[in-house]
Amino acid sequence: MFNNPFDSFHKTVGKAKKERERLDRLLTISTPGELALVAVTGLVLLLFVAWLLFGTVARSVTIEGVLVEAGERHSGDNSSLQAVVWLERGLVRQIESGMPASLEIDMTDGQARGHAGVVAGLAAVPPADGAAPFESAAPVTPHRLQIILDEGQEFPSADGPACRIVIELGRQSPLAFFVRRQS
Repeated sequence: MFNNPFDSFHKTVGKAKKERERLDRLLTISTPGELALVAVTGLVLLLFVAWLLFGTVARSVTIEGVLVEAGERHSGDNSSLQAVVWLERGLVRQIESGMPASLEIDMTDGQARGHAGVVAGLAAVPPADGAAPFESAAPVTPHRLQIILDEGQEFPSADGPACRIVIELGRQSPLAFFVRRQS
């Protein structure tokens, strides 16, 4: 367009204007490779929209805690663990008995042990002396979380090791997940 240095400025601008008016030339798909690229892009967009509408996303929460009791027996071969955890008020209402949970316990030898089970119960820990007036204003409160381990999993009785607990809160559609995140 601007290659000829001897053309006048007005001629060069006129040629540029004519080229800008031919927009339909830019929209043609002339080779099979371009057609394949457009088809793949359309397919990816279609799959993304289908996943947004019909797919599911697992919602889970990770909680840090301290193990306080272990080895208690329940029906059959199941044993349970209890941990003290700090939870936000909104999160306490979302955790229910029967939800799947997995926990990773830091052992004294520096290694971590993983266990799987279900939430058996969640109870608030009574406040220490003098903390009662501040309990309603605190954003997090201590709770005792009991988890029943899957069959065949044992844990030796030892109080005090730190643990990380992942509780699956449920499943929802990706569209609902993204809408909830923005609000």
